[in-house]
Amino acid sequence: MRNLDTIKEKNTTRASSSAGPLRVTEAQSFLLRVPVRALKVDSQSALKAWDVLAVRLFTDSGLEGWGYQCGFGAAMSALKVFVDEALLPELIGQDARMHKEWWNELYLLRHHIGLNGPAMQGVSAPEVAAWDLVAKAADLPLWMLFGGSYRRRIPCYNTNCGWLGYSLDELVDNVKRSVAHGFRAVKVKIGSEDFREDLRRLEAVRQAVGPEVQVATDVNNRWDLQAALKRAPALVDLDIAWLEEPLYPFDVPGHAALAAAIDTPLLHGENIYDPLMFRDMLDAGAMDIVQPSEMKLGGISPWLEVAALARTAGKRVVPAGWTMMQIDQHLAAAVPHCLMVEWIPWILEIFKEPVQFHDGDIIISDAPGASTTIKPEALHEYAVS
Repeated sequence: MRNLDTIKEKNTTRASSSAGPLRVTEAQSFLLRVPVRALKVDSQSALKAWDVLAVRLFTDSGLEGWGYQCGFGAAMSALKVFVDEALLPELIGQDARMHKEWWNELYLLRHHIGLNGPAMQGVSAPEVAAWDLVAKAADLPLWMLFGGSYRRRIPCYNTNCGWLGYSLDELVDNVKRSVAHGFRAVKVKIGSEDFREDLRRLEAVRQAVGPEVQVATDVNNRWDLQAALKRAPALVDLDIAWLEEPLYPFDVPGHAALAAAIDTPLLHGENIYDPLMFRDMLDAGAMDIVQPSEMKLGGISPWLEVAALARTAGKRVVPAGWTMMQIDQHLAAAVPHCLMVEWIPWILEIFKEPVQFHDGDIIISDAPGASTTIKPEALHEYAVS
């Protein structure tokens, strides 16, 4: 009886803490720059650091919520100005529990600068911070707010082992180590100037890991349709798990034509900014695996909209890896048709509760919130002046 009383008391505490408003009294942003190995990571980008634009919301209840956005280069500094001057002042006095209402207002108020790009990416960090607040007020991990979990372990595919700038020997060593650490899937970046070299690298990886490990590829939008139609058939003999982002991301008929012509599953979506475009892609048969990004879509709520569209269409989802697992673990736990989560461990060290990895899987967090709280020391160590 004593245990039952304890449970009742805890539930009462949760109910009372989440029943009142979560009025935002202060909003701050922080731009962090986390060094990574200087490298050409894919067919489009070379970098030496990964930027995190974090947003912290304080409330009159004493709780604080964290959200963040990721990227690199001067655009992130520009995005911080937009967030600080155009978004955060609008949040003061708002109730974090009503974030779907004020998200729509913030989004529409920015129509004069476009309904994608900075207008969407800027809104995502405070939207995630609001979800973090609501989950903390309920004393629940975020995945519980979505109705619970379908599983407590989520398989990962390792992208960090397969960057385009690695030499062939480095690439092979990396994928072998990944398999030794429990990964059952890896991703290799392609889209170099010489497709024959891409194939040599893929052949070496397949030989190194054997037939049981999934090998995916990512072109990062480098090909046009004719190049994709010519090159994709060569992937079949290598049993490639998927061909990711081969084309310009908004080309609906191009993706539809490619998906119909090739045998390798077509995965894309991380650069799509609106659920309606996912709808159009799915209606056209233009994607086999759906890759929404909560950062590009403007937050968690539109990501869930896209996941619902994918499930209705009978498609799997793979979250785009921009948030680097922290938020994705909650989304993947609550979505039964999530295939895997992308593993890129660049910024784990900045979080108070970094994702837990074991034998190829993420162990889903039980801590209240969205797993987005950033350590105070990281705010100083990686601050961009």
